[in-house]
Amino acid sequence: MRRKNNIWEIFRGIAALLVIFHHYTERYDVAFGHVENWSIQSIYGGQFGVCMFFIFTGMFLMPSLDKSKNFGVYLKKRALRLYPYYIPCVIVTFICMKITPPLFGREVSWGDFFANLTMFQSYLSFRNVDGAYWTLAVQLMVYIFMGGLFFLIRKHRKHFLIIILVWFGIDILFSVYGYLFGKIPFSSLLLVRTIHLFVQGLLIWYVSTEENKTYKLLSQLVLLLSPLYSLFYFSLYYTIFNFFIVGVIYLVTIKNWTCKKGNLFTFIGSISFPMYLLHQNIGFLIIRYIESIGLSHEIFILVPITVIIILSWGVTTFVERFILPILCNEKKCELR
Repeated sequence: MRRKNNIWEIFRGIAALLVIFHHYTERYDVAFGHVENWSIQSIYGGQFGVCMFFIFTGMFLMPSLDKSKNFGVYLKKRALRLYPYYIPCVIVTFICMKITPPLFGREVSWGDFFANLTMFQSYLSFRNVDGAYWTLAVQLMVYIFMGGLFFLIRKHRKHFLIIILVWFGIDILFSVYGYLFGKIPFSSLLLVRTIHLFVQGLLIWYVSTEENKTYKLLSQLVLLLSPLYSLFYFSLYYTIFNFFIVGVIYLVTIKNWTCKKGNLFTFIGSISFPMYLLHQNIGFLIIRYIESIGLSHEIFILVPITVIIILSWGVTTFVERFILPILCNEKKCELR
């Protein structure tokens, strides 16, 4: 039996920790203020983690599309990978927010809660139960629009890459327009701020699988230049990281590097989705409480991190042992 390659779980684990560390240091300090001045800070850690997650979304989009018979089957697989984990995390976060003193500026209503269960709250003009959920709206747009586009032209799937690159080109023009005139029309619909990350993931997949030399060369060229797009919306520091992480993921893919053994990062990677969903507001509540009882040194950041890891493991175990077998009508189901 072929053993699982854990290398992508390692990347996900690192990305999850980058996001959490950033939120518990700088984000909390900006929003509420730590009792003491912490010497440790996370420079753009949250952006780095989200950057990696979005690239992976693009990378694994094509295998999922190829394995699906039609758009309906594809959407069902996406839903099974998201909602069984997402809904328990929304419920747990909402309960924690309701039974504790409110986090100023982050209060949510019952209406917000029920809207969040759909995962379309951003498009329904409701507040997120947790601010980190903003990325879900972006990923849903990618899954629906790019997936729909793929199945629309499936008989001519070789043109899919060209159409995505045209989309990217249109976003470049819109970004130039925004730079000159300050406002970008249809920015959310066109994924203007984040399109380059999903395209990078797609291009890495194309470079590693495409047999057509012209398409492969085109993919490599666009991939090489695409991190420059970050300069429209992010810092030079972030752009350099984008170049770096694209290069690392590209090498891992091309060289087919593998990791068969499990470790702390593979474990965290395996529960990274619930960790991302649970970590922010619940972590903020924990930090506020432990600082209120005098545990204000930065070493105590390990307390909320540990709690979130345990809670995320519990959600993952519950879902995979009890929920997914019922939804899939079998012990194991192919969700990729």
